[in-house]
Amino acid sequence: MDIVSVFKNFKIQEDSIRYLEAVRWNNEPKCLYCESTRATKVKDDEHYHCGACNKQYCVAVKTIFTKLICHLKSGF
Repeated sequence: MDIVSVFKNFKIQEDSIRYLEAVRWNNEPKCLYCESTRATKVKDDEHYHCGACNKQYCVAVKTIFTKLICHLKSGF
């Protein structure tokens, strides 16, 4: 996928997050720290809460997108 396609396909941040979730997790969130599937979506946020290890994470944790997606809202 080239940069022009990226901007056409992912007009808003939520689109890119949904795409990463589908590719990385097959739409079933999995904790990126303990690999548990006991995830609960944090209300009004892109983060998930793990019911096993009690950590919060987003789909971009441990990727090149971590600072772009996981911390975007907290930066403003």
